[in-house]
Amino acid sequence: MLANDALLVRDLLFPHDRETELDFRRLIQSVASSINDRPGFYDSTREAIETLARQHDIVISDIAIPSVTNATPQLDCGAVVRGPGQISFIMDGGALGLNAIDDAIRVAGQLTPKIENVASPVGLGCRASTMAGVP
Repeated sequence: MLANDALLVRDLLFPHDRETELDFRRLIQSVASSINDRPGFYDSTREAIETLARQHDIVISDIAIPSVTNATPQLDCGAVVRGPGQISFIMDGGALGLNAIDDAIRVAGQLTPKIENVASPVGLGCRASTMAGVP
């Protein structure tokens, strides 16, 4: 999984860094919160959530998993605040002329602030973390 890969890269490149830790409970809850965003993938996403919870000794009943719904999620375009320092942009890929993932990455790159333009969070000195679920 992407989270485990991020930790592996951290361990390989920064073997003495123990400030950057991944909060798997928050990651799992985040995935669970959006489980109905991909119609047709509910069961496989729920299985992945349960597997990840077992791997990290997280009690699955502590995770709020919405019931399956057949309704297509209605996403209004715009910025959505997800939490402290977290914003999601919902865009109409068709209206932007996005035909493939590389098109979406190009647009996302234009929206992502450069690290030198972002104020360092208190307690992290000059470092900033971009991993999901990292406090």
